[in-house]
Amino acid sequence: MWFRIATRVQCYELVFLSGLAAVYAIVTGVLGWQLSQITHRHAVCFAPASFGGAGCPDAQASVAGLDRLAETVLWAGAAAPLVVGTFLGAGIVAREIESNNAQLSWSLSVARVRWFAARTLPVAVLAVILLAAVGVAGEWLQSARLGGADPGYVRYQERGIPVVVRGIVILAAALLVGTWLGRTLPTLIVTVLFVAALFLGAGSALDSWRRTEGTVVLMGELTTTPELASGFVLERLSILPDGSTSNDRRVDRLPVGTRFDGVRVLSSASYWTWIVRETIVGVVATGGMVMATLALLERRRPV
Repeated sequence: MWFRIATRVQCYELVFLSGLAAVYAIVTGVLGWQLSQITHRHAVCFAPASFGGAGCPDAQASVAGLDRLAETVLWAGAAAPLVVGTFLGAGIVAREIESNNAQLSWSLSVARVRWFAARTLPVAVLAVILLAAVGVAGEWLQSARLGGADPGYVRYQERGIPVVVRGIVILAAALLVGTWLGRTLPTLIVTVLFVAALFLGAGSALDSWRRTEGTVVLMGELTTTPELASGFVLERLSILPDGSTSNDRRVDRLPVGTRFDGVRVLSSASYWTWIVRETIVGVVATGGMVMATLALLERRRPV
């Protein structure tokens, strides 16, 4: 019964978002399959230090065109957490309060925690399914762009587990804002602003944490070492002859030979470690916002 009630309230949003997820999965599947077929059929054209052969210019041009299209599609997938989390989360509580359905239920002695769970859990499960479909499709497409190799940190925020985690965090943020405002349209607007500030702050904190574990290497090593090529570049900097580093732009004006271009990078070997850490941070943030939402619900008066 919970599932039926929740999906009836969010019927139009679920149908619309399911359609978008299906289109995204189909497009990424077709693009990934085409890239895999071309690179496999003309493997010699894409081998390291290859001199190519007959048909290579056409094959390389086709892959380049598909790759540009795939990059655009992945950018669209990066918006999935915001779209799914905001549109589904904004209506769960805000719409019910705005229409006075929530207050009527509470006046009939319906426990607010139970009421909240009945409307939130089914939608959250469906949101996870939609986001997982987008994440898996993006993972497949990015791997196909790299010839089946492990993508590592390459565009990692636009595919896989991060898509699901970010979407659920945004869903929780929309629930909190919706409970506070009690109106659907303002909830959509304020949620976007709140999420932008939240992710900006969290991103800065995570970047500072990552820098403590990053490795400083010369720019040339970034392309010659596989684990670094698919790693996460944290910052570009200058390496001085004494081994110290600086990201001061004034150092860039020093004569050639007195400094070397370098980067601070996380090796792709640390990918799953950081995925787990970011997931834990997301779960904690979600739990905190859900608790705050329940506290706000308890403070609202029934009609």
